[in-house]
Amino acid sequence: MRGMVAMALTVGALAGGVASARAEVEYPYCLEPSAFTVGTCSFDSFEQCMASASGNVGVCVKNPRYVAPAVVPEPPPPVPQSPAHQGKPKRKQAAPPA
Repeated sequence: MRGMVAMALTVGALAGGVASARAEVEYPYCLEPSAFTVGTCSFDSFEQCMASASGNVGVCVKNPRYVAPAVVPEPPPPVPQSPAHQGKPKRKQAAPPA
């Protein structure tokens, strides 16, 4: 009996883990349904959507639920120093008279 309960819990945990690991992906373009098609928002580009819509009477539209990933700006390149500042050693200051 204990073995069956443990197995049921293990199977339940695995099934729950699989369902939660699968993320819903939103794409930028949707093929809106018509009388002959089923709507789907699975297109990366408008051209992809139009190719899928050819021969069907569906319409391609922007996905209202799509949120574009944030763009992280690149750091500016380092400013080159003039040759006068690059290899010049700093002079030591003289010790004050004692």
